[in-house]
Order: sequence, then structure tokens, then C-alpha cells
Amino acid sequence: MKDVSTIAIMIPARNEENNIKETIECLLMLEKKLQKYKFEIVVVDDGSKDKTVEILKKLPVSIVERFDRGYSALGLPELAETHNSGFKYISDNFENIKYLMVVGADTTFDENYIDLLLEEFDTNEKLVMAAGRIENTTAAKNAVRGSGRIIRYKFWTEFGELLPTNYYAWESYPIYYALMKGYQTKTVNNAIMYTKREPLALVDWKRYGIQMKEIGYRWPYVMHRAMREVLKLRFKRAFRLLIGFFQKSVNKYPVEMREYVRNYQKHQIVNRLNIFKSQKFV
Repeated sequence: MKDVSTIAIMIPARNEENNIKETIECLLMLEKKLQKYKFEIVVVDDGSKDKTVEILKKLPVSIVERFDRGYSALGLPELAETHNSGFKYISDNFENIKYLMVVGADTTFDENYIDLLLEEFDTNEKLVMAAGRIENTTAAKNAVRGSGRIIRYKFWTEFGELLPTNYYAWESYPIYYALMKGYQTKTVNNAIMYTKREPLALVDWKRYGIQMKEIGYRWPYVMHRAMREVLKLRFKRAFRLLIGFFQKSVNKYPVEMREYVRNYQKHQIVNRLNIFKSQKFV
């Protein structure tokens, strides 16, 4: 057992009595396939009023119970505090951690999901964060979804082991930090996960717009995102996205990180224009 490293898994949960058992049972099944790793599963109960905690007490997991703030913090900066409760428990209680994984309480995975991600880490020392994609969806090559995200723990300790709690875009912060520092992040497209809820279905799109402004997104990117929603006849989403982005007062990311994002997007825009021009004149 001395050669067995730990994958510490943090699951935030609030009123997930209908989902949490299936998620944990899926992870336990995946653990059986891995010979070099053991799982330490930590569930942070974020003030559930249903039977979530009662179910968890019958499962082989550690439970961190938080008080009920009286509302769901989805899309708000204070949700980072829930995650940090789990991360702190992990750093205080487990040793020999090689990877950290974040899992949504309604998420399950293909049986080869973790294997595929670990293969990427094994072949690329600069890769510090990776995730698969939700079934029947697409994802940018280095976007790295929040649920299903695996993080190299050596990088996580360098990062500080805790998420910032003063940004709406707290979940994206470690991605841009990693890229700015010269590390790599990756979406592994053949690693598939499943969720009970439609991606972005519960998102407050005004908060989504605030996130984009915090990070330093260029306005053409935001307009493109809004137009995608308009074309799907989701006018309210597009309107709230723009309201959030163009409001004046937000707590912006550090200047160096915002400049990295803006320069990256500038290159992306130029590349797409060049591709468009080359296709137009072929």
C-alpha cells in the first residue's frame, strides 16, 4: 500500500438526496479499476434540508457539514467557500495526494473516464488540470469543466489550495492562473461524463456576464455568446448576459491575468478572421 497514491475527491452537495448515492457508487466502481490509486471522497453538505446527510452517513465518505445560508449560492462568490471547506479538510486529513478531483453531486462517468485523464497527465508534465466533456456537448480545448475536473496536486499546493472568494468567476480562476504561469489545461474529448441537469440550465446569465467582465473578456466574444442564445430563441439569457457584462462595478481579476486573457482572445479572433478570409477566396 506504500506505493498507492491518493486521489482526493471533493463533492459539494445541497439537497441532492436523489443523486448523491449514484454519484458516489460510480466513483467507488471506478476506484476498483485503479491499482495505483486509492480514493478519499469528501462531501461538503451545503446546508441540505432533505435526506442528503442521512444518505451520506451510510456511505464510505467523509462529510463536512456547513450551515444553511438560506439560499443556493450557485453562481455566487460565496459558493467558493463551500468548495474551500472541502479542500481544507483534504489538506488537513490526507497524505500522499497526487491528484485532486472535483465532482458535481449529480455527475457520473464512463468506466474509463479517470484512466483517460491520468494517461494525459502521465505523458505531459506541464498538464496540471484536465476534464472530460458531458455527453452530447462540446467544450473548448482548455476550458476544463468544473465537475469532473482533475488537478495535479503539486500544482494545487503551488496555487495555494484554496479558491478566491471575491469573484463570481472563482471556478475559472485556477485555469487562467495555470495558463498564465505557462502550465497547460486540457479538455479530453473522449472522456465522457453524465449529469442529471442540462448544462447551464440553472445559471443566472447576468452573473455569467459579470464573470466574463471580471476575467477580462473582449466584447466581441461576449456578443458572439449572446447571439448564440438569440439564435436558439433564448432572448432572456442573451439580455441578462449583456446586462451583467456591461454593468460598471465588478471586482476584476488581477491585471496580469486579464491581459493574458485579452491577448489570447485577440489571437483567437485574428486566427478566425484569417481562416474566414482564406475560405472566402478559395
